[in-house]
Amino acid sequence: MMMSVTLDGGFTGLGDAAAQADQAMRNVRVLLEEAGSRMEHICKITTYITDRAWREPVYAVIGRHLGSIAPVGTGLIVNGLAINGNVEVRAMLWTPLPGMLKLMLSPLP
Repeated sequence: MMMSVTLDGGFTGLGDAAAQADQAMRNVRVLLEEAGSRMEHICKITTYITDRAWREPVYAVIGRHLGSIAPVGTGLIVNGLAINGNVEVRAMLWTPLPGMLKLMLSPLP
């Protein structure tokens, strides 16, 4: 799960759910790229927020980071999150294995 904690341990956007969502999505991108993956490999995203009023600004930020990527999504409103944050993002991804596309496109015997 990614939250508004920067990768060097700082906290971003106290009381600003959109800023927290932005930092969480930046974290997702950095960690995916460090693992040799890409944002395009995200197949499901789960967003946790602590107030229904933050739904639109948070989803707008996440949408900006995803661009044309359209993963399955779930949004949950929760009573509290770690480290006094208001937003957490969980991204699941699918990374194709080498040769998988060729196998998937091959005709059946």
